[in-house]
Amino acid sequence: MIVLENGDLLEGDATSAAEVDFTLHGLDNNVLTQLADGQLANSKGTIYTANSTDVISAIILVNTGAAHNHVNLYLKPSGGTSRRLIAKDLQLEPNYSLHFDGVKVVVLNSIGGTVTTGLDGSGGTSGSSGSSGSSGVSGSNGTSGSSGNSGISGTSGSSGTSGVKGDTGAKGDTGAKGDTGATGPPATVLYGTQDVSGASGQSDGAVYYKYV
Repeated sequence: MIVLENGDLLEGDATSAAEVDFTLHGLDNNVLTQLADGQLANSKGTIYTANSTDVISAIILVNTGAAHNHVNLYLKPSGGTSRRLIAKDLQLEPNYSLHFDGVKVVVLNSIGGTVTTGLDGSGGTSGSSGSSGSSGVSGSNGTSGSSGNSGISGTSGSSGTSGVKGDTGAKGDTGAKGDTGATGPPATVLYGTQDVSGASGQSDGAVYYKYV
């Protein structure tokens, strides 16, 4: 339970106005009663002011919106500073309800089940690696690319320098003298003719030669 002195305030807020219903139950000046009801605003505001020594035995919040709401509850003593009563910006899902008796906070889901949130457990060990998958089918060969343009012809190289003139060759030996030719027969010339008497009494002209 939560005890409020005369003039103390119970305050609250939600993410969106007019989406979270609230009801308060307890003792007003030692009389059991429903202390207050309404909807939380989207900024901190008063939801109940104690007019005596009052006791709040139950606070119920219900999210009627279509999205989650973050809700807050505060106790502000008369002339004092607001202090939180539940976890800051407690998240309440659509159609979920929060029940607070001053000691425990219980959140119920849309079918009335208790929503329990524990501490994060330690990380589990990594699982073993799976087997390698089979190789995929090889893709088809691409078409051959077009031939590139011929390169520009290079410039002609400069002419080389003339080679050094070679030495004059050695003079050949004089050939052997040929043999003297054989002496030919003496030449003859016609010297004259002489008539010789033939057997028939006719003169034949005999030819005479002279060797020179």
